[in-house]
Amino acid sequence: MGLTLFTMTVSLAYSCTPGKVTGGGQITLSPQRGSFGFNIMYSAGYTVPKGELEYIDHETGMKVHAHDMTLLEVYDSNTKADFWGTCTIDHVSGFTFHVYVEDNGEPGKNDVFRIWLSNGYSAGGTLLNGNIQIHKTP
Repeated sequence: MGLTLFTMTVSLAYSCTPGKVTGGGQITLSPQRGSFGFNIMYSAGYTVPKGELEYIDHETGMKVHAHDMTLLEVYDSNTKADFWGTCTIDHVSGFTFHVYVEDNGEPGKNDVFRIWLSNGYSAGGTLLNGNIQIHKTP
């Protein structure tokens, strides 16, 4: 009997939620801080979300930059959102990221920013300063 090889492709069906999420500020990293700024938007007619993300870990000096967004999910409460995409870390491409945010009041009262990178890095928490705004479009 011969050996038969085959390839199987699995695709997960995710759909983006129309909306716009923006933010900037700082979170605590012991003993330094992390700074971030982002904007991401998805609306009817887009094939993928559009946006940008900058994140700097001031303790390690690591810099994350992203232009290519793959998914945006704005929750029904309009106070929480997740977004994903590809990024560079210290100008090296080939990484992915996931960001979770909470908009808990104005201006930035108890807002939350969390980031996970495909290199194993993660950080986040309640903002020291800054603001996150989430707008879900009808």
